[in-house]
Amino acid sequence: AFDPSIKVEHNPEKAKELLAASGYSPKKPVKFTIQTTKGFKPKDYEMIQAIVGMWRKVGIEANIEVYEIAKHYELRAADKLAPAAFYNWGNAIGDPTTSTGFAMYGPSPHSVWDSKDLIDMINPLWGETDETKRIA
Repeated sequence: AFDPSIKVEHNPEKAKELLAASGYSPKKPVKFTIQTTKGFKPKDYEMIQAIVGMWRKVGIEANIEVYEIAKHYELRAADKLAPAAFYNWGNAIGDPTTSTGFAMYGPSPHSVWDSKDLIDMINPLWGETDETKRIA
C-alpha cells in the first residue's frame, strides 16, 4: 500500500543551488545520457520526457536514448548502462531493499554498482532483524 509518510520535496531552487556548487547551471548545464524503454512500462518514455524537461530548467541537459528491454539487461549485466537508466521505479511500500537495495548491491543481477565499499555497507542490512534499524 502507498505510504503517505514518504515525502519527496520538489524544489527547483535547491536543485539549482546544488548544481551551482558543482559548477553547473542552466547556462552551463551538466550533460549526460538517460536511457529508457518506450512502451515496456506504461508511459515510461513520457515520464522520462517530463523528467528531462524539469531537469533542463535547473541545469541538467539529458539526452534520451531509447532501447529495447533486452538491451537494458545486456548493458546492465556488462556494467555499461548510461549514467541514468530508467527501468521500473516502483516501491510503494517504502522498503529500500525492494528498489535501491537491489539496484545498488553489486552482487545483485539488478545492479551496476560494484564498489566494495558500498557492498560492505549493504551486506549487514540483508540479515538485520530489527526492522526500524534496517530501514534507517
